[in-house]
Amino acid sequence: MSYTLPNGSTIDLASSYSAPVAITSISNTNPAVVTATAHGFLKGEIVQLTTGWEKLNNRSFVVGNVTTDTFEIIGSQNDTTNTVFFPVGSSSGSAKSVETWVQV
Repeated sequence: MSYTLPNGSTIDLASSYSAPVAITSISNTNPAVVTATAHGFLKGEIVQLTTGWEKLNNRSFVVGNVTTDTFEIIGSQNDTTNTVFFPVGSSSGSAKSVETWVQV
């Protein structure tokens, strides 16, 4: 399989991350809301999640609205209302923000 990119396109990969922050739960809502005590993430940051939910595990998302202990995730898999794919009680894990990028 191959992909054609427009002239001038770049690809960047995460090269370092912040320390992981414990996730206590992710809501079954659209968009999903992650509970992580004193997480420190800012709106617009990119975070990678490690979670018991396969469709979110090791995926990256943009941080949406934040409070001290919660943040929304924005991205293609941020609708977690389907409890078949996102079973209640199995969403704990961790989140870490991308600190630096390397251009490929």
